[in-house]
Amino acid sequence: MVASKFGFRPLSGILIIVLYCDAAICVESGMDLLYSRLERLRSCYGARACAFPGQTEALRARAKIRDLQALDKLAHTYESWRPITCYPVTKCSLEDAETTVHKRQESSGGECVQIKHRGDNGELTCIKKDIPERKKRKMHAEATEAKPLWFHQEFVSTFADWGEFRVFIVTKQEPHSRRGLGGMIVAIAHTVNSTTDDDTMHVEQATNTTFTRIGSGLCLEDLKHFAMETFNGLRARDDWKQTFESLEVGVRLDVAISPNLPRSFFVNEITRWYSAAFFSDDIMAEPKYTLCEEFAKAFTTYLSKLSVA
Repeated sequence: MVASKFGFRPLSGILIIVLYCDAAICVESGMDLLYSRLERLRSCYGARACAFPGQTEALRARAKIRDLQALDKLAHTYESWRPITCYPVTKCSLEDAETTVHKRQESSGGECVQIKHRGDNGELTCIKKDIPERKKRKMHAEATEAKPLWFHQEFVSTFADWGEFRVFIVTKQEPHSRRGLGGMIVAIAHTVNSTTDDDTMHVEQATNTTFTRIGSGLCLEDLKHFAMETFNGLRARDDWKQTFESLEVGVRLDVAISPNLPRSFFVNEITRWYSAAFFSDDIMAEPKYTLCEEFAKAFTTYLSKLSVA
């Protein structure tokens, strides 16, 4: 956009603004203001500008709940296992569980993840049976306040026993695939938290040897198939543009192993590529930037599609 004696006139090009703020330090009002200012540039001055990620996806990623609900729906479609998640301001589905994992919106990594026992409800707002009506109304009111909500999930022992697999997927041009883009796995990290130090994590490249050591009955190809099926399922959603647009570039799926028999995989969290730790020092050969380069190439491809749209 340039100024003239007649006011502003739009430039012929397109401006892409990449907006990201770590969930742990993000000030919601500040991020929302940036999106509002960008919309003002578009509506008032005709600026050809867009933000990446879009506002709806940014809110969804920070809030976590809609992501988990998308994974629940996908698991139901594929008839695969997922840990039970009890969401805010709903009838508690984990009331009789001895141990659950409490998680907070707008948190990252292990921050605001707490293992609690039955009776210790913390800041949950799910509705327990026999709760007084007055307290229900209070909890509903609190849920609408401008503060992150807490929810809880079924405790899964395999996180401590077998860790997680961080599957990095990027898109590549495939004319016959969805929207001309197909996915490919470019790296997989296996992470296990230390049993003695909460701040320490062991990270290595996932191989068939990793699965032999774990002895879960699953293999590396099983993981790759599951990750790609999930990736394609999320991209196939009707609301992909509003809530999963960043998957048009790629994603890091955080995958764990179910505790039930027969064993299966489940996605613990959808981590957007622009906010993900890549673990390049631990899993990539020299030069260490090659994983970042894969995402950069996929992002460049997607930007070129936006600029001609």
